[in-house]
Amino acid sequence: MARDDCDTLGLKKNMPAMRLVGFLLLLAGWGLVLAAIGMLTQEVPRSAFVLAGIAVELLGVALVGRSHLPAGEERR
Repeated sequence: MARDDCDTLGLKKNMPAMRLVGFLLLLAGWGLVLAAIGMLTQEVPRSAFVLAGIAVELLGVALVGRSHLPAGEERR
């Protein structure tokens, strides 16, 4: 019987937390973009904050997508 590395690392039980963090990052990135557009007037700082917000959203999308992938031998 093969030992499941994902089980020993505790990754299977951490998937709901990873999914939650991903969705929270999506919301945080969206809020960062909206705050930058509403509060900043100069074009350069506004663009920098919008790009940072988009990067946070992409990180959230990656975590959410990654949490939906099957772990370990389930993937094969």
